[in-house]
This record gives sequence, structure tokens and C-alpha cells, in this order.
Amino acid sequence: GNRHFVFRANARRTLVREGAAYLTLAVLIATASGGLVKLLSEWLQTAPPLTKLVVDPCLFFVSFAVQRHLIFQPRRPGSERV
Repeated sequence: GNRHFVFRANARRTLVREGAAYLTLAVLIATASGGLVKLLSEWLQTAPPLTKLVVDPCLFFVSFAVQRHLIFQPRRPGSERV
């Protein structure tokens, strides 16, 4: 939990790196959301708010997977990244 986060080696560098990666992901997800809603609502002839109800939950799972496997991946003992 938080205790591990605060006291692990290179915590500040890790925090900056993870923060930058998370911010980049947030911008990409927001851009993808807008683009996909526009594209799909025009292509399927549906109202954008209805299309957004489908697109955003899908992007939530994409975001979750990226965060879990790439941004905040668990560290194995002895494998600290610098």
C-alpha cells in the first residue's frame, strides 16, 4: 500500500515517471474518446451521447489494462527500474 509506495527506493523518480505516463495516457484516452464518438456516431448515425455510453466504458477497460500492465506494474524484488 502507501507505506511501500512512500519508502521504496527511487520513489521520487518513479513517481515522476509514473505521473508522466499516467498524464500521457489520460490525454490519449480523452482524445480517443472524442475521436471515436465523432467517427462512430457519424458512421452509425447515432446521437453522440448514446455513442459515448458505449465508447467510454470500452476505453475504461483499455485504460485499466494499460495502467495495470505498463504504468503501475508490480515490481519484482531485485528488479527496480532506474
